[in-house]
Amino acid sequence: MRMIDVVEPPPPECLANPYALEAWLEKLPAAEREVVARGMVTSLGHRSMARWKEHHAFGIGLGRPLDEFPRGSYAFFFCGEEPLREILPETLEPPDLERMAAAAGLDPEEAAQIDDEELAVAIEAELREGLLDEHADGFFKHAEAPSIFEILRIMVAHGDLGIDPDPSPTDSLWRDEKLDDARAYLRPIREPHLRRIAAELSGEGWQMERLAAYEQAVYSRGILARRPGWSFVMGWDAAPPVQDFGACILYRPTDDEADATPLRRSAD
Repeated sequence: MRMIDVVEPPPPECLANPYALEAWLEKLPAAEREVVARGMVTSLGHRSMARWKEHHAFGIGLGRPLDEFPRGSYAFFFCGEEPLREILPETLEPPDLERMAAAAGLDPEEAAQIDDEELAVAIEAELREGLLDEHADGFFKHAEAPSIFEILRIMVAHGDLGIDPDPSPTDSLWRDEKLDDARAYLRPIREPHLRRIAAELSGEGWQMERLAAYEQAVYSRGILARRPGWSFVMGWDAAPPVQDFGACILYRPTDDEADATPLRRSAD
């Protein structure tokens, strides 16, 4: 029997795809497989194969591998008439009407010619009511975590975006033979329930449109105006026939990660 410490390294594709690594591990003798698997998964920065598969599926759901997201703090916000659940406290900057007018897309010259009260009304008409309140702006912070993976796990666990976190009999609808061309992007994920969760992160859960750029957002417009240091990562806007709510993930570098180094070996 060959020794574990002389096992040949897997091909490069196994380092980015948990299912490719599983297929390669199947070629090893059974006595070696578990120990090699644990060592390989740990060396890639994941606590277990199951968590790596979540990590992989979430990246496909967002349309971008999670290792490409920088280190730092991530927060999930909901925008609607009522919060989804408990709201986390946060300190907002006082409303700056000039900055808010720019966020609302108002013409700077026209904005400069009207008094503050009229400008405030115009800003809220373009964005949302309550945006200029002293201690709140209508965006509800529901979670914060030290990585994009962890914030997504929180969102999934709480059923945000209409996600059902648990496997169910309806997951059979996500098997290979059920996937049409529009869902072909999910084929690299092998577990049906993870395929469904990835699709829901893409916006299928609440009939939402996934947004990769702040400029595309409707319901999250203005969220950055009173949160200096935060940037937009990803958003979701309700699509017809559902209306009037959205959600987004914001990011800010932490003190020890101010250079926003990309996550290549995520300790998740």
